[in-house]
Amino acid sequence: EDLREFRQILAFVPIKLDDEAAMLALDAKLKDLSAGRHDNRVFYLAQPPFLFEKSVRAIRQQVWSEPAGWVRVIVEKPFGRDLASAKELSSKLAAHLVEQQIYRIDHYLAKTMVLNILTLRFANREMGRLFHSDNVANVRITFKEDIGVEGRAGYFDNYGIIRDIMQNHLLQLLTLVTMEAPASLSAEDVRNEKVKVLKQIRPVEIDDCAVGQYEGYQDDPDIVRVNERKGYRSKCPTFATCVLYLDNERWSGVPLILKAAKNVETRSTLMRLQFKKAPPNSLFGDQPQNELCMRVQPNEAIYYRMLAKTPGISARA
Repeated sequence: EDLREFRQILAFVPIKLDDEAAMLALDAKLKDLSAGRHDNRVFYLAQPPFLFEKSVRAIRQQVWSEPAGWVRVIVEKPFGRDLASAKELSSKLAAHLVEQQIYRIDHYLAKTMVLNILTLRFANREMGRLFHSDNVANVRITFKEDIGVEGRAGYFDNYGIIRDIMQNHLLQLLTLVTMEAPASLSAEDVRNEKVKVLKQIRPVEIDDCAVGQYEGYQDDPDIVRVNERKGYRSKCPTFATCVLYLDNERWSGVPLILKAAKNVETRSTLMRLQFKKAPPNSLFGDQPQNELCMRVQPNEAIYYRMLAKTPGISARA
């Protein structure tokens, strides 16, 4: 029933960005839908970055609602391939929009468990000192997909697992796990604390990284065509792992391990804080490390792995 009601409020207008008549038809439809109300419009650009400027220019010229309402444009990752191309994209968008009209988003931030990280850390006072180098041996953030690049090989081969997953989704999770408490929960205050984390990350050493490619990647028909066009076999990584270090008091010396892989045995995203072991000659001897785990997908969960007494009359842990 809910789905049926949702379908009734959907409207579909086919467009071509370089077809003025089609874009004006979209404008007319939006005006019709907003009749009697503020004509506020949000455009979500779920498309390759090379189309961003063309799309924004067409929106600005033919589908702009101001001053009858406000306009916002949402752009998804990847936002460029590197710093230079990201700056170039920002410059092109700025030619048509002011900064307040642009939303650069990472859809991973809308996942239920990701939204819970700040609450877990800062609404539960006892957690405050757990997230500290005094207690944490390492932090592991792992992303796995049980599918390959079927249907999006052309896109993926141009970006790879590092740009597609690690430098956006996993870095967002890392900043939320390691940041200090923000002054408030406003977007600007949270962003400022996340930026501090990124600025404190030590430059990455090549010896702390490894990349790989799953068996069968080269056999994908789209990759075969890419290889033929380039004249050599693709070196695009479908697996990557990297160890980062934060140079601040809270996380000094703690390895922050990011892993991302496609076409593996299962689909999951897990954040794991592994705590320091007790000394081997302590009361219960050499024991496994305790862990605080936050599972983003599938089946969101937070659980704490700790030691308990072995069942029976023994006092062993």
